[in-house]
Amino acid sequence: MFNYIDSIIEKYGEQIKIGDQNSDNTVKGFIYPLNYEKNDFGIDARESGLYNSRHYVFLGKSDCEVDSLDLGTIFILNGKKYQKEFSEIRYFGDSSICVRAVLRILGENNDQ
Repeated sequence: MFNYIDSIIEKYGEQIKIGDQNSDNTVKGFIYPLNYEKNDFGIDARESGLYNSRHYVFLGKSDCEVDSLDLGTIFILNGKKYQKEFSEIRYFGDSSICVRAVLRILGENNDQ
């Protein structure tokens, strides 16, 4: 099965560093604000405390292995640091179509 999400990420996604600033480990994907109340992560963003300007979503290719990274792993994009709080592999039938993660931006309100 052709994976349209992977092809869009490959064409338009950004290189995101995984780990510290000196790391050579990168993954291609998108980071965008988690800015809606109800979402398909299966959580109510208001009740969970995720509905604010500090939480973001990472969307990556189906083979990017972000789901296997430890909670707390750092993602760096355009000088901004984000910390992994949750991730999952999304499937269509038996085929993985993408990896998603909830990230918290660092550097605000005394975060490291």
